[in-house]
Amino acid sequence: MSRSGYLPIEFAVTPRFDVFYALYSLTSSVPTQVDPWKSKALARLPRDFERVAKRVAPLPIFWPLLADAIQNVPGEVTFEEVLSSIREMPVEVLQRNILSGIFHDQTTVDSLVTREMSLKQVLTDHGLPGAE
Repeated sequence: MSRSGYLPIEFAVTPRFDVFYALYSLTSSVPTQVDPWKSKALARLPRDFERVAKRVAPLPIFWPLLADAIQNVPGEVTFEEVLSSIREMPVEVLQRNILSGIFHDQTTVDSLVTREMSLKQVLTDHGLPGAE
């Protein structure tokens, strides 16, 4: 079997998603295989970590949603660039990115952002892709 071309593959390790999933693990009460790490990490964080974290993400599931918020940011970013991207993102773009991560359907996202449909209407719409 001959190879006609060379396809370089590069791997990059960045905090792009890991930080949000780590924050999810730290704030969730669901037992997981990372509980030993969680105990050590929580012991090293400031005493007001939980209070501050709840200001950003009132429920643990908000952390993975914030990972979706930066979907249009280039893959190789630093932690500071992740934070900066979220801070500088227009509110409507942030809404659209998070909702796209949940619903994976642009029409649904548009109807929510424009308030054409309420969240309740969307969730009870049996025509929603994946609602079967």
